[in-house]
Amino acid sequence: MTDVESDEELVELIQRYWARYGVSLIIGVVLAVGGVLGWRSYEARELETAEAASTAYYRYEQAKLEGREADAELEAARLAEAHGDTAYALFLALAQAKDAVEAGDLASAKVALEKGLSLAPTDALKDVVRLRLARVAMAEEGAEAALRELEGIRQGQTMAGVAELRGDALASLGAFDEARAAYAAALTAAEGALPMVTMKLDALPVKAEAPASDDDPS
Repeated sequence: MTDVESDEELVELIQRYWARYGVSLIIGVVLAVGGVLGWRSYEARELETAEAASTAYYRYEQAKLEGREADAELEAARLAEAHGDTAYALFLALAQAKDAVEAGDLASAKVALEKGLSLAPTDALKDVVRLRLARVAMAEEGAEAALRELEGIRQGQTMAGVAELRGDALASLGAFDEARAAYAAALTAAEGALPMVTMKLDALPVKAEAPASDDDPS
């Protein structure tokens, strides 16, 4: 699992999951129980539901882009009620979290991300949401809260963003040796393609050498 930094990348990842696994699992169950005709009927209903959910999310996005906040809230409520078990409910939660962070409302961002965590269908996607929760915790409550959130990430050793945030938290607590190791792990996970992490690593205080004793012959 690599980092998913942008919302566009995350949306693409979720869509790939639903396309690759969701339909195939459903096909196996339905064919075993109801036969091909039952599956075709189910598939048609699922397609209709997906299209309706997509349309609802599009209306929400348009309202946000046009600054119609009341309409956006109404569309969000409708989507959550009618299509709360679709990928678009997860998209909505992540979009609301992003908007809340940009508005400085970290408490609302946390609520939206916790909702997104409950909707994420795989451990890998849950880890992406947990990383965002950890970033909110870092900004809202501080380093120790961020480290607690990071402990819940199962695949953190492969995510450069997890190691980088751990380094930030440890550095703010004065644990420079541990922060140095975390930043190094981030660079390894990203194959060195993180210039900002390199800058953070270089900026860490160098461990002072122990003073020479009076008995030192040198």
